[in-house]
This record gives sequence, structure tokens and C-alpha cells, in this order.
Amino acid sequence: MSPKDNNKQVSAAVRILQQKRDASARATHLMVKNDSLITYEKAFRNQAAVKKFFIATFLERKIMSTKTSVKRIALVAAAALAFAGFSAVPASANSTTTITQAAGTGDGGVGGIAGPANSLGVVITPGGTASGTKTYVTITGGTISSTNGDSVTAIVAANGLSATLTGTRTLTVQTPTAGSLVVNVYDALTASTYSGTVSVTKTFTIAATGLAGVYSAAKSTVFIAAGETSTAVAADAVVSKANTAAASGDTQSTAAATIQVFYNDGNGTAITSESITATITSGPGVLNSVDSTSAANPIDTRSSGVGVITNVINQYSKTVNTGNTGMANFVVWPNGQTGVSTIVIKNAAGTVLGTKTLTFFSTTPASIVATVKKAYVVNSTSPTTKVIAVTVADSSGNPITTITSGGITGANATGSTVGGAVSCGGYDSTDKVYYCQVQASAAQAALTTDATEAYKISASSTVSATASVMFVSAAVKTLTITGPASANPGEKITYTLTAKGANGNPIPDAAYAGDAFTKAPSASASLVTTPFSGSAANESITVTAGVATATTFAPFGGNMSITWTVNGTAGSASGTAGVGTVSIDKALTATSIVAETEITSDATASLALDAANAATDAANNAYDEAQNATQAASDALAAVTALAAQVNSLIAMVKKLTAAVAKLKK
Repeated sequence: MSPKDNNKQVSAAVRILQQKRDASARATHLMVKNDSLITYEKAFRNQAAVKKFFIATFLERKIMSTKTSVKRIALVAAAALAFAGFSAVPASANSTTTITQAAGTGDGGVGGIAGPANSLGVVITPGGTASGTKTYVTITGGTISSTNGDSVTAIVAANGLSATLTGTRTLTVQTPTAGSLVVNVYDALTASTYSGTVSVTKTFTIAATGLAGVYSAAKSTVFIAAGETSTAVAADAVVSKANTAAASGDTQSTAAATIQVFYNDGNGTAITSESITATITSGPGVLNSVDSTSAANPIDTRSSGVGVITNVINQYSKTVNTGNTGMANFVVWPNGQTGVSTIVIKNAAGTVLGTKTLTFFSTTPASIVATVKKAYVVNSTSPTTKVIAVTVADSSGNPITTITSGGITGANATGSTVGGAVSCGGYDSTDKVYYCQVQASAAQAALTTDATEAYKISASSTVSATASVMFVSAAVKTLTITGPASANPGEKITYTLTAKGANGNPIPDAAYAGDAFTKAPSASASLVTTPFSGSAANESITVTAGVATATTFAPFGGNMSITWTVNGTAGSASGTAGVGTVSIDKALTATSIVAETEITSDATASLALDAANAATDAANNAYDEAQNATQAASDALAAVTALAAQVNSLIAMVKKLTAAVAKLKK
């Protein structure tokens, strides 16, 4: 055999190996140049290779020529991830790998401090199966300088930003600059591949300055509470106190307020032995401190015994050191003056920790205001509560809150026989008023007519105010429900219920049960809520001056019609306690009330609906594309696996061909 022929035979063998490289190169989107050996491709294919090796060329071209562009891209991605040591298989959403801060690192165990030589210990504890005991870690915002227990070749990448770890490891991360330190961990899927997505992530805050031992406004609190208290409070109270001056020997119950300071660092740890000063910068009052280290009674620091005040008159500033709890308390007493007192609390450096106010008032009424809360009262000898709200103030306009029940009185202003007894209670600390209840006289209650009564409300012999109410029928004679004639799709619609009594006046003001007036209505199922539905689960219906309102939303298509049937059980509709009974006139029990609203469709609403539909279509298309891409990636992975098997088969064939060539040389 001539060298030329021999070269042809050898070149054909190498051609098959070259074919393997070309297929792999095309799968990874690389350009492979033909060499001189491929010159003899035609001669080779004209021989036995056309039959024996046709399947190799056919499969290669089938994989790379008949796939869509999406699948080719998926092949590239799969190959690239495989070469990088990462698997295309998604990470488990239930990864048990954890990232924690090493004890004793950073600042007080919380975050770290920026500095050229500062570092933070980060503990990586891998979870999962045996293959998951390895992790791949990346760091941003810091640099890994070392880990414990790993070999030199497996610890830290050359750039110091990532590392392959085996088992639980503590990373020492350098933190030269302030900001966020982000740690991402990729779980191992096999002995040499990792998840393609982050399995767990954690962000540490690297502060510009230290936290431990440094005052933090965010971690500290200053609150004011009424009276004297040793219990930590969680919010400021509105404090008003009579201006009766404290004197030596007064008990602690005469104090107006306690100001409570919790002085902490950035870790929330108490700072002890810090000087805290409270100063009354304006207004009346005197100050003293409270021993924050006394566990038995932290209010007991007034040198003559528990709760006794001595030598504190005219004391406008007080300094106290925080105890072991980082707590400093101050108490404030009246000094006989009226007005608003402002107290400023500072630390030793002069930093303002908080500013609190409280009011000292005179106990002598100078003005009174009576406000009618229920203008229409049931015509009954049973009292209706909270009809008139009363406020009383001193000569400086400061509210007086210490008048006890019966201290505010009321009487018929004109001496008429319409109104019966009127009585006022003590101060309501929630609503910040005194309430008075009223009732009709026996003579008025026996009548079927409505009548008005004026009441004179007095806080003293010289201070009074007048308020008028009407005693009205408790029977609902007329009932209407109205809504808008038209509305846009989705628009909020308000329905108005109007109820009047036998004499044409509004029914008594009250909050009535949901089924007080109508039974459950029939309405479009598209309603978000159904007003005046009559359902026991609905909120009560509040009627003021005979009117109540309820809301719903217009549907996006068609017109809306709601039909109510008036409550058919006469006398069954009761108001809340202290209101009396309101009944439905028998003539109304079979009445139906209909409210119709035309739903219009303007250009804006139409455009909005079109935009919403277009967005929905786009979302559906995106989902379909994602599904197709996922399937393409799966097909591509299967194709790569099949290609690998084919290559192995080709190698075996090459070996046989080599043996045949060797025999031909002989």
C-alpha cells in the first residue's frame, strides 16, 4: 500500500475524531476550523464509511440542524453550565443550609464595623444529603480572607470573593467599608456540580461606627405616663393634673406624671452609669428623680419614706444616673400654677433624648361648652345616654378633668314640662368629655306629638351652657332608600336610607341592628357588598337625623337594580342600649323599595379594560414562552446525553477501524 493510500486511511480515522470535536464545538456555539485532514472526506465517504458510519453524520446533523433556535440556545446554556460545574437542575426551595454570624465577631454579635483591619465571622452550615455537605459561597461587600479546616487548594478562590467549602465552615470576611455584606450559598447537587440558583442568602449590615456602648435613639425610649408608675410604658399618655401645689409630706398620689427613660446602645443593651437630666424649660411644675435600681419600689427615693415628698418645691431640673437596667425615671408634681409644662431630657453629652408635655389646670371652672350628640331622642321616660357632651375649662383655657359625677348639673332651661330628668356623669377619659343623659317627662311621653326641650347645663353657679333636643316618635312611618341614577363601571356607590316618624320628623338618633329596617335584598351577584342587607353578620346601621348611608361598587357590565323589602315584623327593630325601641309601621311591612343605577361605559373605562385585557394576554403569552423554553431546555439536555452515548459508540468504532487499518498495513 502506498503512503498516499495509507494517508487516506489514517485521515479517515482522524476525520471521525474530528467529527466528534466539531459536534461538541457546535453544541457550545464555538467555531472550529477545518484542517488538512478533512481534504479526504469525499474519498472516505465513497468507501465503506458511507454505510458503516452514515449514522454518526446523520445523528449529528439531525441534532444540530432540525432543532429550533430556542433549543439551540438551550443546548448552549446546558453545556456552559456543565463546563462551569453547575447543574441546570433548579435548587430545592426547601434548602436547610444556614448562614449565621459567628459568636463574638462583629460588634456585639450584631453586624460589623467598617475598618481596614476589621472582619466578620460568617458560619456556613450545609444541609441536605451527602452530596449537599459541600457548598459554593460568593461574597459581595467584603472579602473572604480565610476559612477553617479546608485544604489550601479548596479554600479561597484567587480573587478572594468565593470559595468551595466542605462541611460546616467559618469564613473570616474582611469588612473595610460600611454598607451591606451579602452572602450567597449554592448547594451541591453532586460531588462536582452545584445548584444553578442561590439556595440561601443573608445580608449583614456593616456600620460605619461601633454599636456597643454607643447611645442609639432607635433602641432607646422616653415616655410619659399619668401618675406614678414603676411599670415600663409603651406609649405617651395625655397628662392633665389639677394645679394643687405639692407640699412637704404629700403622698406620691399627688404626682402628675412619671417620665421613664430606657437608655440603650445600638445593640439594644442597657448603658449603665450615664447621667440623665430632665429640665422644665417652660410652664409650671417641680421635678424629682426615681431610683431605677430599687427592685422593691423604684418610686421610693423621697428621703423621708415611701411616697413622701421633701424639699422639692421650686426644683426645675434633676440629674440621675442610669442603674443596672439602663433606666432613669423622673416624676413631676404641680406647684400651684396653671399652664402647659415642657420637660426636655438630655444625656451627659447634651443630646436631647426626648421632649414631653403635660397640663396643669385650675379646678375653678371659667367656661363650659355643651354639644348635642343626639338631636332626636325617643319620646320615652326611659333615659337616652350620651345625648349631650360637656367640656369645662379654667381661665387659661386648660381642660378641667377632675369634676366627679353630679358635679355638672342640668335643668329645663324654660321651665317647660317637655323634658324630664337630666343627669351628667364623671369625666370620660376616652372621649375627653362629660356625658349627660336625658329623658322625656311623663306628660310628654303620654302624648303622640313631638316636642323640643332646651336644657341648661351648669358647672358652677356662674358657668352654664344651653343645649336643645327633640323628643320624637319611635315608629317608622316612611322609609326610602335612594342611590345615584348612573355610575361608571367599578365606581363606589353610596345609598342613602331616610327614616321618618309619625309626625314627619327623623326617628331617634341611634345605631340600629342590621335588620332593623329591611330584609336581605335581591341584587346582582357582582356586588362586593350589599348595603342595608339585613344580615345578622353585618355591621349596625347608624342613623343620625333620620339618615343612614351604605356603600357598594358598580359592576363592570350591565345595569344594577337592588330591591329591599321592609322588615315585616312590626315593633321588632330595636336600637342599642339606652335608645329604646323603634318599630316599623304596619302599613310598611309589605313595601318593596327599588333602587336602579345605570352603569355607563366611558372611553376611559373602555381603554382601561382594553389595557387590562392586553396585559392579561401578554402575561399568558409570556407563560407559554416560558413553558416552551423549559421544554426546549429539557429536550436539549436529553439531546446532549444522547450525543454523549453516540460519541462513545463512535470511539468504539474508531478502535475497530484502527485495528483494521493495522491489518491492512501488514
